[in-house]
Amino acid sequence: TKSWTRKKGDTITLKLTAAEPQSGKPVVKVTQPGLLSYTVPARKVTRLSSTSFKVVIETKSRGKSGDAKVRVKGTDKAGGTNSKVFVFRLK
Repeated sequence: TKSWTRKKGDTITLKLTAAEPQSGKPVVKVTQPGLLSYTVPARKVTRLSSTSFKVVIETKSRGKSGDAKVRVKGTDKAGGTNSKVFVFRLK
C-alpha cells in the first residue's frame, strides 16, 4: 500500500473499484485526528459504472496532524458487503 500525505483542508479524490456490481453508492466515512468522524455526502460520490465510483473528500482544516482514515462500505447486488479502510497522513 502506498502511503500519502495531504494538508488539512485539502480536497482528495479517490476512484473506488469493487469486484462485484454494486447495488448503490458506497458509504464513505472519514476520521481525522482530533475530530469526530463524518460521512461524505452522497452528492460527493459519483457512480462511474456498476463497479466503480469517484469520491471527493473535503478534509477539515481544523483538528490535529496525524493519521486519518477513510472507511468505505458498499453492498453488492447479491447482498454481500464490501469494505476497505484507507489511511493517510494529514499535516
